[in-house]
This record gives sequence, structure tokens and C-alpha cells, in this order.
Amino acid sequence: MSATAAGRLFILVWAAGFVLGGLLFATLGYFEAKEALQSGSWPSVEGQVLSQEIDTIRSRDSDGDQTTNYRPKVTYQFRVGGELYQGDRMQIGQPSYNSRAKAAKAMKRLIEGDRCTVFYNPDDPQTSTLEAGLQFHHALFVGFGLLFCVVGIGGAWLFLSNTGSQNSKKKRPASTAKRSNPVEQRPRPRPNRPALEGPRGKTLEENITRWGREHIGSGDDTPVDWEIISSFDDGHLSYVEVEPFPNEVGYDKFIFVISFKELPADLVATYCLEDGRFLLFSRNGDTDEALPDELSTG
Repeated sequence: MSATAAGRLFILVWAAGFVLGGLLFATLGYFEAKEALQSGSWPSVEGQVLSQEIDTIRSRDSDGDQTTNYRPKVTYQFRVGGELYQGDRMQIGQPSYNSRAKAAKAMKRLIEGDRCTVFYNPDDPQTSTLEAGLQFHHALFVGFGLLFCVVGIGGAWLFLSNTGSQNSKKKRPASTAKRSNPVEQRPRPRPNRPALEGPRGKTLEENITRWGREHIGSGDDTPVDWEIISSFDDGHLSYVEVEPFPNEVGYDKFIFVISFKELPADLVATYCLEDGRFLLFSRNGDTDEALPDELSTG
């Protein structure tokens, strides 16, 4: 399987996980919100608190760290039509808390033996709650589910569209790397002497693409290769005229200024070809070289 195919498969599995998880959250949240909304019109009856306790819920997050939450639980009884029922829901979709103190505070008014108001489903009195009506956490649950779906679908779309765009770009044949008339079509920064000879030439050939990628970005993370057109040595500096492939950096040609003053050699400045002139594009902040703002193309 190619790297591109493997990447597509991974992003599709990743997106499917987000969408399915989001749909599950949204569906559960929808049914809880629907029941909570209906409970606002349920009849109520007086009941009695039988007991109260705090359930401890332990789980692990995505990093493998254990988290502990606390959920209040109140058991109560009530009568409907002369028949005795029991319930244990304070709210529909009872939230949990990150501390035992908060959970205890949520049910401190419900003391064992005290009276309480119970809302029950008239079609099924076994379904009951102590707090009726739609609350904020019901909408939040649905919202998180929908957000997961959007992240999964949006992430997959961005990845696949970007991959398709890169694959559709026309690749330049290797035969076009050398042109028939280099003197007319490739202006030199200075009179050129034989390029890429000796140890400097080998260093330039081996490092030119690395220097280009480190100092000039494509803007969309497209890997750009750099082709040497010509070079000229001036003391410890080498002026190397280069061309990006594919042309995703905004300019057709550049001149890289490479310093051999200290080894290993390094790129100290770049010039870009704009309106027929090589203008200073960037320079290494650590260099003390006196470099002009423009290089001649003649």
C-alpha cells in the first residue's frame, strides 16, 4: 500500500470514529433532551426520601490517566393511584461532578425521611424525576455530538481535497531541466565561471535542497526540490542561482548566498527574482556579511 493510500485509509478511519462517536453522543443527548422537555408537563405528587448516596465513577482519558467523577443518587418513594412506586433520579440525564463535595452539595436539601416533590410520567409512573424540564446540560450533550461529527467530516474533507490537489499538479519532465539556450533564458547574477567544480560544488549539490526547504517555505507544506542553474564564487561566498520544483514558493528563481567562511558551509541570504531584478528576500540573522539589497542580473 502506498503512503498516500495509507494516509487516506487512516484519515477515513479517524473521521469515521469521530462521526460515529458524535452520532452516538447526539442520539443519546437527543432522547434525554426530549424526555426532559416532556417532563415539564408531567404531573407531580408528594414523595418521601428513602436514602441518598454518592456513586464513584472511575475512568481513563485518552492519555491513559485515571479520572474520578462523583454522581449523586437519591432513592425516594411516592404513590400514584394508591400504588407505591420508587425512583432514584434527581434529574433526567443526571450529571456527574469532579469532586465529592460538589456532588454532596447538589443533594444536600434531600434529607432521608423528608418530603419531596416527584414528577412522574402519567403513562408510566415508574418513570420519574425530582427535577423536571429541559436544562442546559441536555443541549450541551447534543452540541458536543454534533461538533464531533463536524470535526470528523471537515477534517476528512480538508485532508482528501488537499491530497487530491497535490496529486493533480502537473509534474515537469526531467528533460525540461536543461533549456536549449541558457544564456538568454537564465540571467546570471555576475559573469559566471565553471559551476559546481571542486569541494564547493559537491557541497552545493548535496545541500541545496535542504537549504531551500529550511529557509523558503511553500506555504502549503508541499515538498520543494531546488535545481542549481549556475554558481559564482566571490571569496568565501558562493552565489548560487536556483529554481524551485514544483514552483510553489511565489518566485521563479532565487539566488542563494552560501558562506564557506566556516565549516560546515551554510546559507546566509536569499535573493528572489522580481521584475527582472534579484532583490534581497531574507538573510540569516547571525551573519555579519555586508550584502546589498539587490544583485545585478547582467
